[in-house]
Amino acid sequence: MEQLLPKPTVEKLWNDSIPLKNFHIFHNRRSIALAMDEGGWAVDRSQMDSLLVENAQSRGVEFLSPAKAKLTACDSHRRSVEVIVDGAAQTLRAKVIIIACGLGNQAAGPFEQFQSTSAQNSRLGVEAVFDTFPADYRSGDLAMAIGSHGYVGLTHIGNDRLHVAAALDRATLQNLGPQAAVDQMIQQAGAPGLPQSNVTWRGTPPLTAGAASIAEDQVFVIGDAAGYVEPFTGEGLRWALENGVGVAPFVIAAADRWQPQIAEDYRLWYRRTIAARQKLCRRLSHGLKRAPVRWVAHQALRLRPALADSIIKQLNS
Repeated sequence: MEQLLPKPTVEKLWNDSIPLKNFHIFHNRRSIALAMDEGGWAVDRSQMDSLLVENAQSRGVEFLSPAKAKLTACDSHRRSVEVIVDGAAQTLRAKVIIIACGLGNQAAGPFEQFQSTSAQNSRLGVEAVFDTFPADYRSGDLAMAIGSHGYVGLTHIGNDRLHVAAALDRATLQNLGPQAAVDQMIQQAGAPGLPQSNVTWRGTPPLTAGAASIAEDQVFVIGDAAGYVEPFTGEGLRWALENGVGVAPFVIAAADRWQPQIAEDYRLWYRRTIAARQKLCRRLSHGLKRAPVRWVAHQALRLRPALADSIIKQLNS
């Protein structure tokens, strides 16, 4: 069972966050430790999510959870959304609608162009938080274990816990379940084992997906709902935050007066920023699915460790 944590504050979030200084790769029972000049931070997502909600509410946002929503009518001035909370439905109207409902987006109702479609053979994600950080791992390391059916990232987070997130082939996950599949992958890679704990594993829809359209008719799609590829070192949250900031000028313009050109401008911005950053992750995850590529990459990093630093800088640019 996870610890009951005190109410999050911004100060607590940053005090609990851990700077990542090294990238530790385990593959084929060998390991490589690489220094990271720009490694980022290991942040507790549960604290961060709570703070994001609190901040939005302090600025006048009404937060409904759990809730379901679907697009309905559209006219020249307003877009309508049917929202269902605790079984009760209500219709809301607004000048602009933003779809930001994450992976597996089906919130668009009958408007299929906004719904997510997963890529063929996409891996699935699983994650868990262990309440004990193993002594065999080092704080400040981003550890990655690469196996034949996926890869798993392990990081130290606040309150001396271990966060584990993995991308797994669908067949392996269905046959073994999350705990056994991750354990098998860690064993294949030669990484230290996970602590013995009764943790709750959470899963995701397919990790590579995208919507046919991300903007039109007073609607913008952002974050994972717009498009997502298998993350390599936890880039998904950064993409989502960057997308949330980046869509703001287009929303302001659309609320003032909707014009189709606004949608085209947003789609162009998205291709040049978010989609461009996702391209490297797509190539890395594609390569990791092939044993010869994994072997060549491992040997290259052993001989030229600076290659990893270059890749991480690109991911975090």
